Amino acid sequence: MSKTPAVERPQRTELAARDGGERSLLLLLFFLSGVAALIYQVTWFRMLHMVFGVTGFAMATVLSAFMAGLALGNLVGGRIIDRRKTPLLFFACLQFGIVLFAVAFPSIVGGITAVFVQIRRVWHGSFYVFSLMRFVLVFGVLLVPTTLMGATLPVLARHFVRRPGKLGADVGALYSVNNWGAALGALAAGFVLMELLGVRETSYVAAAINLGIGLSAWTLSRRAPAPDAAGEIVTPARAPEEEASAAPLYPRHVLHIVLWVFALEGFTSLGYEVVWTRILSASYVVITTYAYSLVVATFIAGLAIGSLLVRRYIDGGKDLLKLLGGIEIAVGVAAVLLLPLFKFSEQVFQWMEPRLAGSWVMWTAGTAGWLALLILVPTVLMGATFPIVSKIYATNFRQLGRRIGVVGCLDTVGSIFGAFAGAFVMIPLLGMQKSVLALAALNVAIGLAVIFSHPRLNWKWKSIVAAALVPVGIAACLLVPTDVQFLPWNSADADIEQGRGFYIADYKEGVDATVVVRHHFASDHRTLDVNGIPVAGTGRVLKTTQKVQAHLPLLLYEAHNGKPAESVLTIGLGSGSTSWSLALHDELKRVHCVELLKEVKQSAQENFQDLNHNVFDVPKYHVFIEDARTFVLASEKKYDVIMDDSVHPGFQGNANLYSRDFFSNCRQCLTERGVMSVWIPVYRISDDDLKMIFNAFMDVFPHATLWLPNNGLNKHMVLVGASEKLRIDLPKMIARMQDEKVREDLAVVDLDDPLFLLGSLLMDEEALREFSRGGKTHTDNHPYLAFSCPRSRCRYGVDDPWLDRIDRMRASSGSVIPYVTRFGRDPEEAQGNRQRLQTQIKLTDILRKAYRLFYSKKGNEALAEAERGLQLDGRNKSCLLVWSQSECLVAQGEFRAALELKRKELVQSAIRRCSGVLEKNPDFAMAHWTLGRIALKTGNLNQAIMSAEKAIQCDPERATRRYSLAWLYTGRGDFQKAQEQLRKLQQIFPGNPTVEKRLEEVRALARPDFQQ
Repeated sequence: MSKTPAVERPQRTELAARDGGERSLLLLLFFLSGVAALIYQVTWFRMLHMVFGVTGFAMATVLSAFMAGLALGNLVGGRIIDRRKTPLLFFACLQFGIVLFAVAFPSIVGGITAVFVQIRRVWHGSFYVFSLMRFVLVFGVLLVPTTLMGATLPVLARHFVRRPGKLGADVGALYSVNNWGAALGALAAGFVLMELLGVRETSYVAAAINLGIGLSAWTLSRRAPAPDAAGEIVTPARAPEEEASAAPLYPRHVLHIVLWVFALEGFTSLGYEVVWTRILSASYVVITTYAYSLVVATFIAGLAIGSLLVRRYIDGGKDLLKLLGGIEIAVGVAAVLLLPLFKFSEQVFQWMEPRLAGSWVMWTAGTAGWLALLILVPTVLMGATFPIVSKIYATNFRQLGRRIGVVGCLDTVGSIFGAFAGAFVMIPLLGMQKSVLALAALNVAIGLAVIFSHPRLNWKWKSIVAAALVPVGIAACLLVPTDVQFLPWNSADADIEQGRGFYIADYKEGVDATVVVRHHFASDHRTLDVNGIPVAGTGRVLKTTQKVQAHLPLLLYEAHNGKPAESVLTIGLGSGSTSWSLALHDELKRVHCVELLKEVKQSAQENFQDLNHNVFDVPKYHVFIEDARTFVLASEKKYDVIMDDSVHPGFQGNANLYSRDFFSNCRQCLTERGVMSVWIPVYRISDDDLKMIFNAFMDVFPHATLWLPNNGLNKHMVLVGASEKLRIDLPKMIARMQDEKVREDLAVVDLDDPLFLLGSLLMDEEALREFSRGGKTHTDNHPYLAFSCPRSRCRYGVDDPWLDRIDRMRASSGSVIPYVTRFGRDPEEAQGNRQRLQTQIKLTDILRKAYRLFYSKKGNEALAEAERGLQLDGRNKSCLLVWSQSECLVAQGEFRAALELKRKELVQSAIRRCSGVLEKNPDFAMAHWTLGRIALKTGNLNQAIMSAEKAIQCDPERATRRYSLAWLYTGRGDFQKAQEQLRKLQQIFPGNPTVEKRLEEVRALARPDFQQ
């Protein structure tokens, strides 16, 4: 063998150093390519979801189309590049192609929106035909850029991998840096760029990155060595003996098995991501835009770490087939072992709430740390498989691009089916926990398949591996519970003796969300929660919201237009209470409701019939299970009133229903003089967030008013807008509210007086405009609210000053009187109504102050305000309620003081106060209960029992009172009645351990042998 002349050695060293610098630059370029790719994915997904919706099927359509293009790009790019002599130039052309498409993408989305609307209208009745057409549209839009993106890996690998002996390390390096870039891109887009620049502008940033990559690659291609006669690029770093293709490490049939295993591993990878994300969403962990970005970034980072760790190991002549099988088995085992930690997320975040709430940075860091603990181990193992499979399969160095492309294609195709099956097959059929177990079992199975296909392992070793997994599988079947419910972290364990806790009355795991009905012990109220977010319920505040949201816009529409509304669209079903209130208006000919989740409808039908009265059977009422934005965008129907009864905008996806673009689409669906209302929270939201919503709404509906029900301390407002200034014909409104069904429905929450209801105006249009001055406007392209509101929710998590927020808004509220165009049918009636309305406006301010003082435990001050209110209107039920509550609060304070100071006059004063309440309000349960507590402490057990019985008769929706009454019966020796109360609690809260334990104790006390 001839030796290289000594004079050539410095030149070779110099060329090798230059080659090393080029490789470092290529790694940097591929890192930036990953950054751009995830920015595109995030921004393009957001643009397309604004058109196609955020339902599970719509999102799966977009994801599948995106990944299908990547798979095609891997396959086609790998085949083409093996016939090309200039991989770097081709890589640069791919980047330029991506840039051209990225710049045109917003315009393309605008074009397909019109096409989509027409298709949606034509095939609205056929779900499958419409879904197919939607996929064709999305696929056609995304095919070109995603194919170009998918081709970059095999193309760059063709140039970057110089030696067969370093194939694993080089491919691992490319895969790792690209994934690190993708993780950074996900974080940059989700945390900074879209809020700072806008969605469209963020995609242009990615285009600029691709342009820089393309120019750099083009420059490098011009400096690259020319190909030799054989068509191979000769570099100083490649020895002649290394240019030949390496012999296959394993037989051909084993290579085919490895490829199928890798495709299945891609299936499980995306399956895990979908199911894990759904579990964390149901557990109230992943509920914001930031949290979703963290999940994606953590998952991708795990893949990057895995490929980085394994790259130096796989080129050393190791048994890669055995390593691959072991990794697959380890992924399955790790997924099972980590599953209890997902359930433990409830306790972790309950612990974090009082410690980290108030600091968004600390909360985000805590969330990221917990996600890393849950996800990193299995994803690191998954990330190690790509370079291993590439090393095993890509033995023909002259077909390197093609082989790497096949590996990338199969991984992506498996991911497509994994994402779809995880969301639409496994979760609906198996539930979330069993889905994880099924995916883990598949990982173990394919790992065993690799081990058993190993041509050089003896059967003894294979049998040992299989035997070792048997007890692991048995232990998993026996120890892992199968009926686990993933509940939100703010759902503490039931504790009836302390007046806390709840019973899970219904639990449904759906494709898009987990729907839970909670039955609260202390109040016997029920709430309907979607991923831990209460959206409806039977409590006074939620009932008020549901009824005001229904009646107020309809009443204002009729008072404004001089005729009743004939059609209404409500967005969001909840318990169905709002829908029922709408159906009570006989003049309405069409009541439509659009709801995202079919599980919400099922829960409403099964658990809230007392609120919705089976409105689903009313002929004029219809529920559409669909994304609201899609429905409104494509609707051909016009409505007199549209009600946006959404959820808090701080949660993932909900801010889309508060954007100017959505309000504009709704305006297109309204009749000429139509009215729109929007549910607005006043809690865990900042003034800046509210300004964003108000500005977005007033850009479309310049004449807007804000209403806050004044029957209590409500946290939910109603924003009402029209295209012209609101005009209220008071006699018409009074006449409508004299309708027996409407009046009785509003009387449930003490809002049946039309003048008292009008007094709930919080801000007129001038006050709204002044309040919002200088604020940003929330739009689809600048979704400020989606990012700022989650920070506000964190900042106001523990001590939310929402009462101060109401005071600031009320300070410059204006008055409803200028909106009234006719006060009465004659001068005398007009004068009387004007005076009464002025009185109700004054009463509103007094009530809000009285309620605030009452909830601050300032009983005497609240009582003074309530008495002022009763002087203005002695018949007002809300005023009587806060007066009664304040009197009882003072009585309780006096009695506590009496116990400490041993002063009988304080006891008598407390009794007199409660008796005075019962004279004015005989059915006020709190007064009866307070008298019972006084009687018990003063030794009058029979009187205590009588008062407790009356309290329960007046307010049967208090589970803790029944529990206490059972305790009182037991003290008197009336074991039969004690058991009756506890059995009623058993029926309401089956399986509650505290109730069961107390019932057993009472039964034991009642036994004759115990009595003896």
